[in-house]
Amino acid sequence: MTPADFFSAVYANPEDDGARHVLADVLMEAGDPRGEFIALQMLPRRTRKAELKLERLLERHRAAFLGPLTRAVRPKGQVWEKGFLVECRAELAGLLIDEPSWATVRRLEVVNDETMSPKELSSLHFRSLREVTHLPRRGVREVFASQRSLPFTTVS
Repeated sequence: MTPADFFSAVYANPEDDGARHVLADVLMEAGDPRGEFIALQMLPRRTRKAELKLERLLERHRAAFLGPLTRAVRPKGQVWEKGFLVECRAELAGLLIDEPSWATVRRLEVVNDETMSPKELSSLHFRSLREVTHLPRRGVREVFASQRSLPFTTVS
């Protein structure tokens, strides 16, 4: 199995901490700093030294950790838990509809202007999304016209 397979396991079931632990081990064995980042964030209690290490890892490797989401996610307002993005501000222009790494995001602030429809919100990958804020009017119509069951419970 490749690291991509282990990422897929996390995205398929974002609440499964076991998959995250296995992914962290696989990445650390491969020398990937994301493995250490996941492992440190999963500690039940972190020392100040661990917190500083997490800050440095995120500062140095944020773009790599975000992967394709770097095209949409804004630098400010990011919250990371257990090694994955869970809250962010993003401009959704329809370019990342098929991106599986949206699966861990629970809270999203949309920064689109009124003319841009946030097409990603209809993606099946947003399985953890519970709250969407600043949704443009145009986006409200399109999102709620979707044929699929939407995972989020709060929209503003």
